[in-house]
Amino acid sequence: MGEEKSPKRVLISVGSKSSYLSEAWDQPEEIIKTSLRILLDKEALSPSPADVLYAAKERWGPRTHIVFDIFNHDYDPAVAHIEGRNDRPVITIFFTRGTDVVVSDAGMPVANAVNKGVRDTHDPRD
Repeated sequence: MGEEKSPKRVLISVGSKSSYLSEAWDQPEEIIKTSLRILLDKEALSPSPADVLYAAKERWGPRTHIVFDIFNHDYDPAVAHIEGRNDRPVITIFFTRGTDVVVSDAGMPVANAVNKGVRDTHDPRD
């Protein structure tokens, strides 16, 4: 992937057999820090804490999901609920068994679902 400063959205998905499960729910900022180190190692991306925008935390079945943006300095919560205004490419980080981690670019179905979830969180009608 290489070092890019273009805005990206990161989906962290922590499975029930991951060593990071309780940390993901109780201390999401710590799993975000861990994820930033992983992005540096695996994707050659090096966002600083100032480049991170925490978006959401939810449990979907046995998994904990955390979403945050990197390099999204033009983020505007007033229009974040409007389709197409804040959609970003999505990188997934799956914490599976123990300390195993899988990083990849999300396919369109996952990216669309993550972007819609972020839009829904900002929708003033909800």
